[in-house]
Amino acid sequence: MRSVEESSREGGAIAVLPGERTAADRLRDILQVPATDLATGAGMLVHPAVPGVDHSAPAAALARHKAAGGGVLALLVGRRGQRAVMERAFVAQEGLGLGDLAHVLTLDGEAGAKEAVEAVVEALGEDRVAAARSAPSLRDAVADRLIDGAARQAAAVGALIFLPGADMPVLTLLQVRLAIELAAVYDRPVGSDRALEVAALFGAGFGWRALGRAGAGVVPGPGWALKGGLAYGATKAVGEAARAWYAEGGDLAERPVEGLREKLEGLVSKAKAMKAKKAA
Repeated sequence: MRSVEESSREGGAIAVLPGERTAADRLRDILQVPATDLATGAGMLVHPAVPGVDHSAPAAALARHKAAGGGVLALLVGRRGQRAVMERAFVAQEGLGLGDLAHVLTLDGEAGAKEAVEAVVEALGEDRVAAARSAPSLRDAVADRLIDGAARQAAAVGALIFLPGADMPVLTLLQVRLAIELAAVYDRPVGSDRALEVAALFGAGFGWRALGRAGAGVVPGPGWALKGGLAYGATKAVGEAARAWYAEGGDLAERPVEGLREKLEGLVSKAKAMKAKKAA
């Protein structure tokens, strides 16, 4: 758990490589990153490429940054045919490939901003948590990926481990790590000294065990699907509860574990009420 906290403090810096002024300003507004330069090879360099301009200089700059060990992303903005032309221009640069490009129709409006953020989050890879910690605009997209990924892992564990109770340690660990990662994403670090408290919270039944027991009567399906589905749903619910708590602010610095407990207890009560209603 300490590794999550430590890695979230390192890396994740993002800068917009200047290009067409309107597009560059818009992307900075979307990502909420300052107009500062990164040292070559440090952090991720993102360039908003638009039709009708010379792409040779930004392509060369991205290639140099990548060669020095940094992350790069050319965000190609425009209609499909326009993006195809720009794609050829960037992959013609030695050192750049299709994996360094992302396509978006526009940077305008809520849909354009969401698409741009998701492209950047995808390109960040393992630096997502650290980047989200310092860039609030990325937090929800990074949290979505963490929650979905943990829930999918939990479903696989729940479906494949048939011995009763044998899946509990794995599912608990998945949920503990997810909660601590989400705390880092929202810049509400639990701290290594309280990681065991979080583990105890889930181990005491405020995770897979309680949610599975409370909601078992409302999930249809054969045994393996039932178990995998409950593991998925319970882990997703735990993640959403943690996200809601860490995103709220307030007294989190003083009560991170207690607040998470309150959210999870409310979630379990809701599941129990749903089960009772169905039984009635």
